[in-house]
Amino acid sequence: MNLNSKAILNHKVVSIVNLLWAIFHIWIAITIEQDYFFLAIVIIFMLIFLGAYKIGGNIARYIFLVIGLLYLIPLFEGVISTLISGKFDGWYLGAVIWVIIFVWTLLAGTVQWTGLGKSEL
Repeated sequence: MNLNSKAILNHKVVSIVNLLWAIFHIWIAITIEQDYFFLAIVIIFMLIFLGAYKIGGNIARYIFLVIGLLYLIPLFEGVISTLISGKFDGWYLGAVIWVIIFVWTLLAGTVQWTGLGKSEL
């Protein structure tokens, strides 16, 4: 399997990863948060990622850019404080995964300007 930047930043791969992350958050919304507003937001994000998967191209890149910027809100609200606290439990692992997905989505949204996903000669 060839894991180059073009394959990793492919809109379908990024959509699937974010979609799986959103599906995991449905479980969080139902069992831990028990908040239907949070559940509604997660379902909207799932629909957006399904649309990005189907649409592709620059429109999907713009969607990733906007979602990546929206990911800054929970990043500053809870993820960074969890990482700084140094507690090594399930939330710490989730915070690390969140940072990876945040960076991955933001990089996929800026491919047209950074050139990271361009084909190599």
